[in-house]
Amino acid sequence: MWGSRRTGGRHAAGRGGGGSGGESSETQRARVVRVAALTDLADACHMAGLRVQWRPVGGGTTRYLRISVVGATPVGVQADYLNGVWHYVWHMDDGETVSIGPVDDLTGAVSAIKYVLHRRVM
Repeated sequence: MWGSRRTGGRHAAGRGGGGSGGESSETQRARVVRVAALTDLADACHMAGLRVQWRPVGGGTTRYLRISVVGATPVGVQADYLNGVWHYVWHMDDGETVSIGPVDDLTGAVSAIKYVLHRRVM
């Protein structure tokens, strides 16, 4: 499902400097899965003509994607583990997490993101 991760270029975000001081292997695995899922989504959105930027969450090591089209307010997309499955999500202003779809449904997630962005332009 996930393509190879790039070692340079725009998808180098989220790659730590080697070790990750004191983190459990489960936390490290979650970071690898999250970055791989977001990398796949970034590539798919870019291929669909959307603008994609990597951003840190609160200045930490966790990353999210800021996805936009000309004339619309961007959306922030993260990958979270919900109910035993990895999902692409956006977080609402009230702190609620809303699933866009499972990470296995990349086409569906890109379609949902495009729909929301194009509705914002109209």
